[in-house]
Amino acid sequence: MQSAAEPPASQEPLRFAHYEVRRREDGSPWQLGEGGMGVTYRAVDTRLRIEVALKVIRPAAAGREEAQRLFVREARAAARVHHPNVAPVLFLSDAPGECFYAMEFVDGVALHAFLRARSPLLPRLALAFAEQVARGLEAIHEQRLVHRDLKPGNVMVVEFPPGHPRHRPLAEAGGRLLKIIDFGLARGMASAAASVAPVTAGFRGTAAYASPEQCLEAADLDARSDLYALGCILWEMLAGRPPFVARSEFELFQLHLTAAVPWGTLPADVPGPVRALLARLLAKDRDQRPGDTGEVADELRDARAACPELAPSSAADSTGGETTPLPVMPRDTASALGVPISSPPSPSPLPSPVLPPPATVTLTSRSLGWGLAAVALVVAGIFFVVQRWASAPPVGGTGIDPTPSPAGRSPIRVDETPVLAVLPFEALGSGGGSATPGRPEDEASYFADGIHEDILTGLAKVEGLKLIARSSVMRFRDKPTSAREAARELGATLVLEGSVRRAGSRVRVTANLVDAASAHQIWAETYDREVRDVFEIQSAVAREIAAALRMNLPASDRAALARRPTTNAAAYEKFLQARAIQRQTDARQAEVIALYEQAVELDPAFALAWARLSREHARAYWYAYDHTPERVAKARRAAETAVRLQPELADARVALGDLHYRIENDWEAALREYRVALAVEPENVPAIAATGLALRRLGRWEEAGAQFRRAIALAPEDAQKINWLAETLLIMRRYPEADETFAHALLGAANPSWAAAQAYARLEMSGDFAAYEEAARALAPRVPLDERPALWLSVRDFPAAEAALRALPDTLADAQVTFPKTLVLGEVLALAGRAAEARTAFSAAADDLGQAVARAPSDALLRMKLARALAGRGGPGDRERAVREAAEAARAFPESRDYIFGRLLRVEQAQVLAACGDAEAACAVLEHLMSTEVRLTRTQL
Repeated sequence: MQSAAEPPASQEPLRFAHYEVRRREDGSPWQLGEGGMGVTYRAVDTRLRIEVALKVIRPAAAGREEAQRLFVREARAAARVHHPNVAPVLFLSDAPGECFYAMEFVDGVALHAFLRARSPLLPRLALAFAEQVARGLEAIHEQRLVHRDLKPGNVMVVEFPPGHPRHRPLAEAGGRLLKIIDFGLARGMASAAASVAPVTAGFRGTAAYASPEQCLEAADLDARSDLYALGCILWEMLAGRPPFVARSEFELFQLHLTAAVPWGTLPADVPGPVRALLARLLAKDRDQRPGDTGEVADELRDARAACPELAPSSAADSTGGETTPLPVMPRDTASALGVPISSPPSPSPLPSPVLPPPATVTLTSRSLGWGLAAVALVVAGIFFVVQRWASAPPVGGTGIDPTPSPAGRSPIRVDETPVLAVLPFEALGSGGGSATPGRPEDEASYFADGIHEDILTGLAKVEGLKLIARSSVMRFRDKPTSAREAARELGATLVLEGSVRRAGSRVRVTANLVDAASAHQIWAETYDREVRDVFEIQSAVAREIAAALRMNLPASDRAALARRPTTNAAAYEKFLQARAIQRQTDARQAEVIALYEQAVELDPAFALAWARLSREHARAYWYAYDHTPERVAKARRAAETAVRLQPELADARVALGDLHYRIENDWEAALREYRVALAVEPENVPAIAATGLALRRLGRWEEAGAQFRRAIALAPEDAQKINWLAETLLIMRRYPEADETFAHALLGAANPSWAAAQAYARLEMSGDFAAYEEAARALAPRVPLDERPALWLSVRDFPAAEAALRALPDTLADAQVTFPKTLVLGEVLALAGRAAEARTAFSAAADDLGQAVARAPSDALLRMKLARALAGRGGPGDRERAVREAAEAARAFPESRDYIFGRLLRVEQAQVLAACGDAEAACAVLEHLMSTEVRLTRTQL
């Protein structure tokens, strides 16, 4: 039998008994997820001809008798349960060396992913979901089993559309069926006489949903432990978060064991009977919890029946918010946060209009030579432009209406909770007047901006208070506006305004909280502090506003606020300067890095500055400004120092995620860190957006789009996030939506690169090449210099492309790779029919790239550039080597590793094959790319 950890390199079937593992488009086995002992594949039962999920024990575990015993026990435990709300086990092989079992393939999404896109749910839907989970638990408990790891990641949601035979009996749940999966931690119930003794194996489970007795590692867990987890899940469905949230597993244990249930986080519309049931389910003493799971299911049914009926338009999606597409399940099951298993959606290519001649090319010729190479180069030109828009690294909600409001901006949707807009604080000079930008007092401006941001950070911790994003309020920075007018524009019910005056080592901050409807002052305060004590102001404002509004600031957040990022005033000064420059321009990165370095030199314990420093180093690497080992070492040291100093700091986790993303290209590891950051700060917009970017690299388009929508909902004025959503829609070939979303992004920022992407979306939507050409020619002089050659290539204007190239430096930088300008120049000259000049350029490029590859032989992007140069030069042995280099590069960076760079490399491989005379192979690559979810479509040919 083929080892689970050693999938065959060939296309030979991967079989386990009569089960055959399905393969993805790139030929790799279709892996759904992996855990500590096993790998789960999507497979086909060749006898019954049905799809199954096949869990295969890892080779390392297969040789350990205890591991195999536990693996078999898991399968046998699950096989004992037969219920519609539990995924069954269908087959087990426990033979030595062939240990695996087959489960039902649940074609849905994890409740974890469903709630990320749609929570909080309205009570009636949440209760319908909870009742189904309880019915499944009842069947499990009837078999004297305790699941021990019940959580949203181990509950699947299958949706049946209206009209489907199974929709009607599930109408109360919007046509959705829930199934409990994963019996990896299930065990038999202990006898009633068993003592509560600690288990030496340590804690097993997921801390956010673990019962108090499970936190104590009790040996005699029973059904009441699973019912506590059910209470946590029901709470999360109703409130949008579990009842207890902390920064570490240890803190969660303490909260489960000692903390009171935080009733203030539960929405006011949750009925009394539901609250009473939650109180019993979440009782610290298990003797006070219900003992009969079936009775709990009945109570959930009765409570649902007592809830108000839903309007017909809401019956299918009773979430209390906008309807959003059902999200795709995450795949990184190794995450400590308990992310569920999944598979990406099967591609469903949309028909694309074909351009009229001369843009149309038929991919049938056996002797196209440089003609097909020209086609591939033009394709690569357009693909290069668009992938540049999609290759942005992370920076630092659930729906957006891309139609602009009459005022030209997206309407901001608000909840019924108080909505606070913290307007930019006025920066006063030492004499009391407003500071003048560009003069020495300008330091007052960045100091005021820093205090404004710190106060926003503190207020974000007040439960029940919704904040308007900083990106939305900053447009009022230099615009005299009354509180009432600003509130009307922003959709706020409360406005906080103030001023900052700094004189030497002292700072004075005034703050006024105003009711937007009445213009009455609710609260006001003036703070006089030493600069080194400025963080006390952030903490005080959050505490006092929470008190004025009679809202809750949890003890854990009060403690976090009390912690100062630094006690060194000079270090804080450098940090504020760096942050201000970052927001103004990208052109002064070296200065920003120097300021952060000075900050951490002045205070080596300044974790936040270490985190920002690491992100800047990683950014320099990503954009190929500096690929030296020294740069990598600096980024790593800064990120690891930030995490070591303050492991619960969201910025530190984002920095570590950026290290994985920008330097290591380990998207799964990056996702884990971003999710840790979001566990600490659920509304951290940079972490949310970075999650979307990493998901996009993994080809998980729907999930990525959901994350971008969530970021936009929190920061609706952030045009960059809107642009990323538009790019993602473009990748998915949803051209009308992409067009509208690009238009929305352009309202916030007149970015010519985005406008070019919008023109491309319209080309794909209409096939009107003349309109695209007109738009591209108008935009080409306005896009950044390094994007102009590709845009000119996309309209076949070779003289303009050559002129744009000659205006660039000799070395071009793209995401993660630098290469000589002569490479692209040679390709443009060849297309223009100037063969001798082209060969000269290719020869120079091949020499330079050959030396670069010798220094970095594992750089797939660089090796593909070398292949292009060798194919163009065409000397003795050049073309054979070019084909080999291109194949090796494509294998080293497959689509399954990166759905953006991986597919760009395939386009370049087609270009190399065409230039080397193998038109059939080039056509095969292009046809593959045209049949998958990627930007390359027939209209580009």
